[in-house]
Amino acid sequence: MCVASVSLLVGGIGIMNIMLVSVTERTREIGLRMAVGARTRDILSQFLSEAIALSLAGGAVGVTLGAHRVAGADAHVLGWLTLITTSSVAIAFAFAGAVGVFFGTTRRGGRPASIRSTRCGTSRRLLDPALAAHRGHDLLQGR
Repeated sequence: MCVASVSLLVGGIGIMNIMLVSVTERTREIGLRMAVGARTRDILSQFLSEAIALSLAGGAVGVTLGAHRVAGADAHVLGWLTLITTSSVAIAFAFAGAVGVFFGTTRRGGRPASIRSTRCGTSRRLLDPALAAHRGHDLLQGR
């Protein structure tokens, strides 16, 4: 039980770091989405769904490798009879999803720093035609 708890903790920390890097790298995209009307709740739900999908994909890999290990090595080498039930697979996916929800929630996506990022760079020029024409970047004409 202790090994499983440590494994879930390490996996959760990995998901947390991946989501933190994802939010940091996509600050401009978040700011652009908020500038065109997305709410903080929309941004947070997007990152939460990505974290859950990531953790469920990891759960699928774990269940697949575990099933092959149990059906292959343990059955042939040790002569053990094992049974993999659908409830044990469902519990494994439920824990994987719970790890994604617990460790994947990040509030950085909806912070004002994401909104301020639209004030510099190309994202503001794309939104403001007057600014684009003023700087000589006529993006609306395709030049």
